[in-house]
Amino acid sequence: MIVFRRYFSSSCVVVAVLCGFAQMVSAAEINAPVAGWTVGRISAKSEDGISYCSMKNFYKNGQMLVFARDGGGANSIGLDFRKDSLEVGRQYGVTIRAGAVTRNVTALAATRQVMIMQMGVDKAFYSALGRKKSFSFSIGSNKHIFSLDASAKALKVLNDCTDSLQSGSKFAQVIVPLGNVKDSGSKADKLAVKTATSPVPRVHKIVSRIKEASIKSIPSLPALAVNESLKEDIEKLRIENRKLVIENQKIQGKLLEKENTTARVRDKSDAIRQESLKAEMDQLKAENSQLVQEIRAGQEDLRAETLRLDVENEKLARENAIQDEIKAETLRMKIENDRLAREKIIQNEISVEMLRIKAEENERLAEQMHSVDVPEKIKIVSNLKTLLVKANVAPDEAIKIDHSFSAGIYRWKTDDIFGSAQELPWVSRMNFSEMAKEYVTQAASKCKGAFAEKTGEIRKAGRMDVLESEIACLDGQNDVAAAILFVMDRGRLSVITQEGTVDQMTAALLKRDSVVSAASDID
Repeated sequence: MIVFRRYFSSSCVVVAVLCGFAQMVSAAEINAPVAGWTVGRISAKSEDGISYCSMKNFYKNGQMLVFARDGGGANSIGLDFRKDSLEVGRQYGVTIRAGAVTRNVTALAATRQVMIMQMGVDKAFYSALGRKKSFSFSIGSNKHIFSLDASAKALKVLNDCTDSLQSGSKFAQVIVPLGNVKDSGSKADKLAVKTATSPVPRVHKIVSRIKEASIKSIPSLPALAVNESLKEDIEKLRIENRKLVIENQKIQGKLLEKENTTARVRDKSDAIRQESLKAEMDQLKAENSQLVQEIRAGQEDLRAETLRLDVENEKLARENAIQDEIKAETLRMKIENDRLAREKIIQNEISVEMLRIKAEENERLAEQMHSVDVPEKIKIVSNLKTLLVKANVAPDEAIKIDHSFSAGIYRWKTDDIFGSAQELPWVSRMNFSEMAKEYVTQAASKCKGAFAEKTGEIRKAGRMDVLESEIACLDGQNDVAAAILFVMDRGRLSVITQEGTVDQMTAALLKRDSVVSAASDID
């Protein structure tokens, strides 16, 4: 009997040790998943009408991990800490790792418990998620590690879900079971459950071992004594067996009740978390949509302002170019005016010198002619004055003789028109027309600007031959015009001029016509 009790007691100790070991292993895996991955569509859509799929799992530390992806392949990661540890709206710098693949991202605290990380299309990182055993992220010195058991299968199902978004086909929610049972520490749990839920077969084995041991260890006794002893032991074993069955039934009921309670709590928690995550993600999408609209509005304002500045800069550039041209033209005109002024000074000096030389020459000729032919020349000059007075070109007292020339020159001024009359020295090799042309040519040589002339034909006026000519000089400073009358009388050539501004040319022509009319009346 002592042998039986020792063996049976040892078996119970082994079962108890195994049960305790399973609990220790389960407690150590704080970031191990509690169930398989749930993959399916997210019922809510963004304001832009974009649909999403997600794969999520709950972990033994109470946290929930969600991988979301839209129809275009853009990814995001959500983490529910299940405790108030975040500042709503704040952005956190996060380092995430899947094996050796590392990313530094900016995470947004959607609520005080939920953090969202936008990943975009990152094939390298998600490929590592399917190949590696764990996924971690760090905020400062705080590091969180999650098991990626069966993540490769779950990611494949997530791809199928997002493909259905693009094709518009239906997709039913899928539970991807965990595949790495050994790593999750569930072997001891299975052993404990198997022991607790299968009491009868194990008792039969124990009874068989006890019988074998008892037969081998008990010494030879009379047959009756042996039979009585065995019956007593077997009866005790039966009683003990019934106790074990009842105890195992109680354990099985408790386990079943615990499993049902856990399932109900998990389903309720899943629903609450899904609604919370849905509401928070909807809020995040709304905020992101508003932010996108504000950014687009800012971009439109920036483009409008840039266009306005371009137009303004172009206008300023044209104005600056015009100002530069004006400055260049002003400088050129100043240089030209300075040059003309210098030339004018030089011309004036030359003119003064020529007048001085001409005066000396006239004085010399006057002296020569005084002894030869002075009475006749004076008579001709006197005839010119008579013609001028008769023509009523100017009052008699206004006509003065300038004796600085050899034969004398009459000068006068009436109505701001300057008049002059003189006899020209005859050049034997020239005729009347050539002498008149030579006079006009000399006048043109003295003009420093544009020169214009018009000369008519020789015609009779009484006993005289007359030739009419008009000249004008436009130099921008002293614009003058003159009506000229050449008179041939008794072999003597005289010239009568009426000079004024261009605007006074009509009055000068009228005075010239008066002289021609007076000449016609002289026999």
